[in-house]
Amino acid sequence: MEFEESLYLISPDREDELYEQLLAKEFHNFYIEKLVNKDPLMKVYLSTKEDGSEIKAFIESFGSEFVGSEVLGEIDWLKSWMDTLDFFELSDGV
Repeated sequence: MEFEESLYLISPDREDELYEQLLAKEFHNFYIEKLVNKDPLMKVYLSTKEDGSEIKAFIESFGSEFVGSEVLGEIDWLKSWMDTLDFFELSDGV
């Protein structure tokens, strides 16, 4: 399954309200990244098979600025995580 990642700069003074309103709409496919000396960046993830125009319009109604979007392919998250692990051996007395 492919996903579209849409990026929005959001106003810091409306961040909490937008966050709570999205959760009230039972929309959980987003992440807010705090940037140093910049407005927060919201990353929204929607399936490319669904129409996300309603949620996008809702986010923009809070004065959010659309920055861009990118289509992301499916990732095997467990394999990606396992590839970052370093294995070690436990032994007595060492």
